[in-house]
Amino acid sequence: MPPKSTPNYIINRIIRQKTKDRNTIKAISRNVRVSRSTISKILNRKLEDTRSKYSTKRTYISFEDVEKMVKLRTKDRCMIKEIAQKIRLPKHLVSTILKDKLKDTISEYSTLRTYISKEDVKEIVQLRKECISLKNIQEKLGIDITLISSILRCELGDKYQEYSAKNIPSQVRNRIIFLHKLKPLNEISKITKVSFCTVKSIVQESFDIIYDKIISEIPTVMIQSFIKFR
Repeated sequence: MPPKSTPNYIINRIIRQKTKDRNTIKAISRNVRVSRSTISKILNRKLEDTRSKYSTKRTYISFEDVEKMVKLRTKDRCMIKEIAQKIRLPKHLVSTILKDKLKDTISEYSTLRTYISKEDVKEIVQLRKECISLKNIQEKLGIDITLISSILRCELGDKYQEYSAKNIPSQVRNRIIFLHKLKPLNEISKITKVSFCTVKSIVQESFDIIYDKIISEIPTVMIQSFIKFR
């Protein structure tokens, strides 16, 4: 138990200065005018259930601190520097803790700026194969678009260009649109040697163009009559 001579408000100040202000025992002793040995006893007793294995004699780190670091790094995509500022811990300590906590999930594409997990890589590749644009992947995962592009280039290799309709010659595009009237998309993909994803994108794009053209050619009076009828 803490010494009886230490008032509760002093104990609370000691705990706050250690857990929130990240002060050393020496600094706390100077601030509250209590001996270091007494402060050590109080902290050992009060913080034994919340202290993580990453705590040191100089710095207290709780389980909650560790969980917050992981969330900021993996969900919010914060840089090490930003996490250190938010949690008020040295960068090298934050880096060491995250390296240990994320060692089984981190991918080779992670940088000091952005954390990329192995699951992120799988999701990026899958989304691209489903015809999702780089911009939409960026919005979904919160990862820089240039990094997404680099990951896809490495993961897809020679097939990277297959998932981009921009590089398909006009004659191939026209053939795909023509074949769509006769055959299913998977067969068109085999015939033209263009990925299913890109074939689907080109066909959808042609429908959008036709639809826009039809709408633009409908007289305004007819559109107004239709709206009024509804």
